[in-house]
Amino acid sequence: MRHGETLFNKLDRIQGWADSPLTEFGESKIQTIADTLSRYNFCYAYTSDSRRAVKTCDIILAKQTHPVQQTQTKILREWYYGSNEGMTKKAFIAKIAAKVPQYDKSSRLQENFSFKDFSKVVQQIDDMNSPDNFSTIRRKLNNYFRKIAEKHSENGENNILVVSHGLSILTFLSRINDQITFQTPLKNGAVIVLEYSNNEFSLVNDDLFF
Repeated sequence: MRHGETLFNKLDRIQGWADSPLTEFGESKIQTIADTLSRYNFCYAYTSDSRRAVKTCDIILAKQTHPVQQTQTKILREWYYGSNEGMTKKAFIAKIAAKVPQYDKSSRLQENFSFKDFSKVVQQIDDMNSPDNFSTIRRKLNNYFRKIAEKHSENGENNILVVSHGLSILTFLSRINDQITFQTPLKNGAVIVLEYSNNEFSLVNDDLFF
């Protein structure tokens, strides 16, 4: 599940490891989704340790009929943008356009890149040389999701909630389904239903919205 709308989402700012609170609208929408998800009886929850994800997770779990244990981890955080964290998207795009001559400013940011290409650009325009490359990001996410699935499958536990971020979620899903690309839209509060069987993940809701 992707976290609810945040202040930085509303202000159109780059929000990777930088954080901002859920807006009033964001909280309200997650409350509505929590009502729908209340029938699932989650056995356990995992969330990014970013406060926007933790708040989203807390709202969902508050509607459960029983206490649900929660693990917070930085592995589920959004991609890291280094020195560009918190920058307006307009300034971020201008910085990319200055470094990438073929960048088409008349198109949306996502329409210019694949996951791997965007990762390279993020590294290229970062003054601190700190963001991970795409392969590293996807491997960390894949390993963690698999660890979660294997642990709870062995214990006979179903319905696990995971709260993360748009690009991180799409990065993981792209390994399951090659139709998932950098251009795939994923709204705030989107719920993706996955099944884990025979050591493989599969998408249940192909529209990526519950």
